[in-house]
Amino acid sequence: MWKDEIVEEVCKHREAYSSQFNYDLDAIVADIKEKEKPHQDRLVSREAEKPSTDKNPVSSTK
Repeated sequence: MWKDEIVEEVCKHREAYSSQFNYDLDAIVADIKEKEKPHQDRLVSREAEKPSTDKNPVSSTK
């Protein structure tokens, strides 16, 4: 089977990073958020899209 060196390297780093937090997703997310703090100017804030309240989303043009 063909091996992709880049994918293998990414997996290796992901494994090493995750193991630092005992594979605890909440701890990993908290660490990432801490690392983002100094770079707020580089982050995109996207507000959640609100679902349409229109019962008939197809508008008629009569």
